[in-house]
Amino acid sequence: MQSCDITQHVRVFIITAVSTLAVSSSAIGEGSGADLIIGDMPSVFQWTAGSGPVEGFRAYSIATTHCNMGTAVANWFVGPDPNHPTSIPNLYRFKGGRFEQIGQGWAMHHFCALQAGICLNEADGCDPVCGGCCNGLGVGCSSPNSQTRSGQFGNLGPRSEINAYAGTNLGNHAFSQGDTTLRGRALVKQSDLEPSLNPGAVYYGERQTVAADDALSMDHTGGRNNASYRRLNVNFANFNMTPSGGTVRRLPAIYAWQANDPDVDTKVVDVPDEGRFHVGYRVTSNGDGTWHYEYAVHNLNSDRSAGAFSIPVPAGLPITNVGFHDIDSHSGEIYEVADWESSYDGGFLTWSTTPFEENELANALRWGTMYNFRFDAPTPPKPVNVRLGLFKPGAPPKVLIQALGPKLFGDSDGNDSIDLADFAALVDCAQGPEINAVTESCDVFDIDGDTDVDWADVGAFMLKFSIIDPA
Repeated sequence: MQSCDITQHVRVFIITAVSTLAVSSSAIGEGSGADLIIGDMPSVFQWTAGSGPVEGFRAYSIATTHCNMGTAVANWFVGPDPNHPTSIPNLYRFKGGRFEQIGQGWAMHHFCALQAGICLNEADGCDPVCGGCCNGLGVGCSSPNSQTRSGQFGNLGPRSEINAYAGTNLGNHAFSQGDTTLRGRALVKQSDLEPSLNPGAVYYGERQTVAADDALSMDHTGGRNNASYRRLNVNFANFNMTPSGGTVRRLPAIYAWQANDPDVDTKVVDVPDEGRFHVGYRVTSNGDGTWHYEYAVHNLNSDRSAGAFSIPVPAGLPITNVGFHDIDSHSGEIYEVADWESSYDGGFLTWSTTPFEENELANALRWGTMYNFRFDAPTPPKPVNVRLGLFKPGAPPKVLIQALGPKLFGDSDGNDSIDLADFAALVDCAQGPEINAVTESCDVFDIDGDTDVDWADVGAFMLKFSIIDPA
């Protein structure tokens, strides 16, 4: 380990952050090699507090405490040496059953690891490197960055220069552009925070770290625990944010959706020999004979990224309220921001961006980012295989995720066909009470849309599926 000049990297907050942490303790040595995680996000700074919104945005930076939970020293060299960690900030909102990303910032390039011992139980301790050397973070040690340093212009570089799966960066990074108050920081539209527009909303901050030695640890899976999140309370008088509760370590913020709504299901999706995605979904009855289908897809660290998302939808099933939500890059980041378009073909409702072969800088679902997909359908859910199409070429071209999608209209037993068994089920349902009070299988039979399953539906079913000759 080479020596470093710690006087070049004065940190006035070395000890002050220690007493503010409220995170759970964890055992040391959870990874083979360096294992960097975000151990805490103790505070948030608003750069637009004095000026008010700039171009409609509020700008934030989130203080970060790294922890080395592995079995080897984590590299922390100063640029242009690329062997140092970077970390990104994200902001999210839970509102009305939906969980959406509403803010993202550029990557901070970290330098000079401190050797604090605030990540573990006291008995585990911190094994500092060379008595406090900048160039490595010791096993069991922590290194904080203040809320303002995390948003300083000179420390921030574009995400496009980072391969999150490999953990690599360019060392010397490009600099952000635009308004000096906004550039490179985590930007949120003020309209996404206004209490009158967001009644009952709950907000979360997330930080994720990326480093080469960490990514290579644990058989190249070390980067899978590098995101942590924390709830943020918003002061609606000035839109400052204050952390609440403890930092949830090693989980990205998409899990806050499930924490707020236990009916949300979340799946981990690993691309073979590549990165990781998380897919969350929730299906709810609209109370009018239709169902709302809501999906969120989070790219943790896949460099191949995602370029398409497809849900099986039976032919002829009327789909309404098709929606998409993403988060735009900014400050001169090279990626384009055009929304994904939806289409129906071959039994799939698909959202997609411009293919990689046509535009390598298209708005793919890149690492450290989450997109949402939604629609309404007149039938209840059944298990389906959802397709996540990968953006960059390679094998496989897509991955499958078991989730929920709409049933075929009139298919009570979920076998993807209309047969006499369905007709018999309909006759039973027609003798029961209103649609929402009978078994779920009855819900697919309300052909006339009056929220009752009755003999009119039996006749309509017989005509629609040629069980009798209308002549």
